[in-house]
Amino acid sequence: MRFRQNPVCVMPLNFKSSDESYISTDIRNILRKYIRGFPRGIWGTVAFPDIYKPSPDNDVGYSFWSKYDSIIFTEIPRLRDSFSKFREKLYLDSCMDDNFKMWKCCKQSNHPSCSILPLKAKAIQTMLRDPQVDISLIFAYLWCTKAWANLLYLNAVEQKIILDDIETGCPNPCFGNPCRNIKGVKNHVCNIIGTFEDDYECHCNEDMVWDKNLRICYPINPCDKISFRACVPENTLQCIAYNSSIYECVCKSEYMGIDCSLPRDACYERVNKTQTNGNYNCQVHLGNICQPILGTDYYKCICSGSYQHLLNISEPNCFGKINPCHTIHVTDLLKNSGFNNENQMIQSVSNENKMINPSSVMYWGITCLNGGQCVVSDDYVHATCVCPTAQDGSLLYTGSNCEHIVGVWSSWTQPSLCFPKDCGVSRYRWRRRKCLDNAAHKNIVSHSVNQFNMSNDLITIKKMPLRCPGVSEEILPCPPLEPCLKNLPNYKPGNIFNYEILYYFICLTIFTVTLSCFIWHMFNPSVVRYLKAKVSLFV
Repeated sequence: MRFRQNPVCVMPLNFKSSDESYISTDIRNILRKYIRGFPRGIWGTVAFPDIYKPSPDNDVGYSFWSKYDSIIFTEIPRLRDSFSKFREKLYLDSCMDDNFKMWKCCKQSNHPSCSILPLKAKAIQTMLRDPQVDISLIFAYLWCTKAWANLLYLNAVEQKIILDDIETGCPNPCFGNPCRNIKGVKNHVCNIIGTFEDDYECHCNEDMVWDKNLRICYPINPCDKISFRACVPENTLQCIAYNSSIYECVCKSEYMGIDCSLPRDACYERVNKTQTNGNYNCQVHLGNICQPILGTDYYKCICSGSYQHLLNISEPNCFGKINPCHTIHVTDLLKNSGFNNENQMIQSVSNENKMINPSSVMYWGITCLNGGQCVVSDDYVHATCVCPTAQDGSLLYTGSNCEHIVGVWSSWTQPSLCFPKDCGVSRYRWRRRKCLDNAAHKNIVSHSVNQFNMSNDLITIKKMPLRCPGVSEEILPCPPLEPCLKNLPNYKPGNIFNYEILYYFICLTIFTVTLSCFIWHMFNPSVVRYLKAKVSLFV
């Protein structure tokens, strides 16, 4: 065995020197073969042989190389120190005969007994076909696998020391950067996590995660994102991801919403999503109101005037249509309600502090007085009172409830004189009439409803103002006459024109003209001379 003859020349592998010229061809081939890492499952094969020996104490047995564990990985397992101890231990084992004494052939290789190898030497020779190469390769496998397995248990200083040795004496799975051609890798960063050929991780983009089995970057589960939580954790029972972008948050019963961030509002969403929500049951689109009890699966309906709760439906609702012309008592609700007896129905509409009397009014309808008739539309939305009429078709009562009596007009009075009397194109006159009582009785009964305490009030009204259709005064046209002259201020029509005023006007005009001529005659020569003098100066 060459190892016995020159064991010191065997050195640990340096994977960073695979292209150096001074190393042997065998070593160079080994380095190039395993520079990207050891294949998984190769231990125990022809490339990395091992001998399994059964143990007399148990059925598990042990490996031949297991006894070198304490040598390979010590407290501070420097690569070269561990290799020296491993090499020396291996040399001593190969030179130990069956009687645990030094074998002569280790010093005298030409001794006749060297052809018969001890058992340990045979085992080592079986596993090391080429000791000069295989010792370094076996050690590299054992030391690198144990170094990576125990790296996390070392402190920061020891980790730095071991990583320096790993960089030199162990394969580099990131050699050639396998992350370069993988989609979704950020900046083509490759991280080494072990000594096997698939022990590397690519730094994926933020929305992707590394799959160590497939060795690809795949979209991250939206339920596992840290930067953006798909669901509020404390409000969520489970987050279900259907793909990289579609997910569902299963909320606790007290919460709702796409991310379970909202308190449960039964008006919008029920715990059992197959149940109709409160807005539908209360028919909010028809003007009713749904009031939720936040954080629970309960709500209550406030029905508008034309809707009521149907007792044959267990949940609060406003599905019942109210005829606005009918006054509803509690006993009326028993019909088609699904209750077997009146007591069950009364208990349903009552509360803890107050029992409802069956004769109590639950809804007041429109009351038409004085013989009026309530008429309602087919959808129960509109209703009105049609008041009685006289034989000639005129109304006898008016008002929303026919509460106002309609009087009868008296005869028209004689028309007045035309105005203006003696002149004018547009002249008119008028006549009047009075609204008289049309009822045989002097008192009329009006019905009012208090919607807050739901009680009837019969109010007797005396001397109620009468109402008659039409007007009490009428304007009539008169035949046109000559237009009237417009009057001056403070003058009567007879003083607009007289001879005295004309006389004074003529006298004033003659005086003004005479005075103007006299002034012109007096000043005309002087003016002429002045103008001539001015003209001569310029000439």
